[in-house]
Amino acid sequence: WTTNTDNMPSLAISAVAFSPTLQNVVYAGTGSFSAGGLGDNFSAEVTNPGEGGPPVGLYKSTDGGATWTQSGASVFTGMRIRSVVPTSLNGGQTIFVATADSNGPNTGGVYESDNGGVSWRRISGSNGLPSLGDTSLVPDLGNHDRFYSFAFDPTGTGTGAGVYMLNVAGGHTTWKNISNNLPATVATGDRVL
Repeated sequence: WTTNTDNMPSLAISAVAFSPTLQNVVYAGTGSFSAGGLGDNFSAEVTNPGEGGPPVGLYKSTDGGATWTQSGASVFTGMRIRSVVPTSLNGGQTIFVATADSNGPNTGGVYESDNGGVSWRRISGSNGLPSLGDTSLVPDLGNHDRFYSFAFDPTGTGTGAGVYMLNVAGGHTTWKNISNNLPATVATGDRVL
């Protein structure tokens, strides 16, 4: 093994995914979810990032991990990326990213890039997704047009929380709640998918 990320702004990698379409394209989300170390810095969180550094967005490699560039720093700084889902949509240029953290109103949740990570737009709070954080975002391995998201409610009310599905076949862009909301005890959970 050879490290190629020692000079990047953060070494805390929270999610890694390969493009299903573009050869040698790899994405790495930043942000620590594990124990931070010893003493006062034992539990990693956004305000106490632990070892490896704070969340600083997404890293992208187009050469199989030999070199990396940073993407989305202004959008994702301070929010740990839980999931990175590169797709075959738009010639492999569409990527979904999920974060459970927020930096205030109208932040956090699911984000989408249609240009390989150059720019991002938040889709939580629109297109059927509630304006909540997201702890799990996964592709359907049997259907490349289908994706699942778990929106969670940290307040404990369970309002809007649940498993949502996006099926882009036929040009659909609306996420559908397929769990009919979940009990508050599940809706505040860490990962469901």
